[in-house]
Amino acid sequence: MASPLIEDIEWIPKETAKALRDAGVISVLDLALAPKDILLKHGITTESATHITEKAVSEIKHLQLGSSLLGKGEQRRKISTGSSSLDNLLGGGVSSGRVTEVYGESGAGKTQLCFQLCVNLLATEQKKNKEEGEERKGDIVFIDTAGTFRPERLAQMAADRICEGELLKHIFLVSARSSEEQARAVQSSQESTSLNIQMLIIDTLTDNFVYEFQGEDHITSRQISLAHHLHDLAEMALDKDIPVVVTNTVRTRLLDTGETRIIETGGNTVAQGVHLRLRLERLRGKG
Repeated sequence: MASPLIEDIEWIPKETAKALRDAGVISVLDLALAPKDILLKHGITTESATHITEKAVSEIKHLQLGSSLLGKGEQRRKISTGSSSLDNLLGGGVSSGRVTEVYGESGAGKTQLCFQLCVNLLATEQKKNKEEGEERKGDIVFIDTAGTFRPERLAQMAADRICEGELLKHIFLVSARSSEEQARAVQSSQESTSLNIQMLIIDTLTDNFVYEFQGEDHITSRQISLAHHLHDLAEMALDKDIPVVVTNTVRTRLLDTGETRIIETGGNTVAQGVHLRLRLERLRGKG
C-alpha cells in the first residue's frame, strides 16, 4: 500500500504541507526519512520539524529508528535443537523472527529435527508455566506437504518431559497437498486470533511447487510463486516474532566441468528468501 500524501494528513497544517512539497517531501514515508536540515531550509521551525518527523515515523508500521533496535537481536527467543554443538553454532538455537531452512538428502534428519524443536519448545513452555504459576498456551503450526508427520514419533521423543496429550493438543497439523493450500495455511496462521502461535514449520517447502510447475517453460512461474511464499513466511516470522522453520530437499546438478554438485531445491530463490540455511548430511559407515 502506498504511503499517504502530505496533503491528505490532517495533523499537517496546509502551510507546512506546502513547505514540505517545496522541499521535495511528498508522502508520509518521505517525511519520516527526510533530513531535518532540509526541512529547516524551507522555513519549518526546529520544533515543528522534530514533531512532524517523529509523528510520521510512529504512523509507519514497518519503520523504526535504528536506536530502538539496538540489542534486539540478542533478545530474540532461541529454541534448542537438542544438540549443544548445533545450538552453539546457531547462537543458542533456532531464533524467533527468522526463517530457518534445513536442507539435505532423504534420511539426513530434517523431519526429526523439526519434531525435536516441537518437543523442546513445548517442554520449555510447560516448565515456565510451572515455575511462574501461569497457564500460558503456546501453539505450533505444522504444515505437512509430504505425509511426514508422525505423532507417535513425537510422543516417543518427548518421553518423560511432557505428556502425550499435552504435547499433541498444542500442535496443529495442516496437510497441504498443493502450493495454494500451502500458501493459504500460512496466511490463515498469520491472521489467526484463536491460536497463540509460537512456531511454524513447513515440511517440505518446495515439494508442491516442483510438482505443479514442471518443465523448463514453467520455471519462472515456479520461482515467482516460491518467492512470494517466502516473503509471506518472512513477514510472519518478523510480525509475530516467532521461529519459522522450513525443510528442503536437494538435487544433483551437472557442472560444465563434468563434476556434480549438490544444490538445494529452489536454488537462489530459496537461498535468498530465508534468513539462515542449515545443511544436514547423512553419515555413511566405512566399508
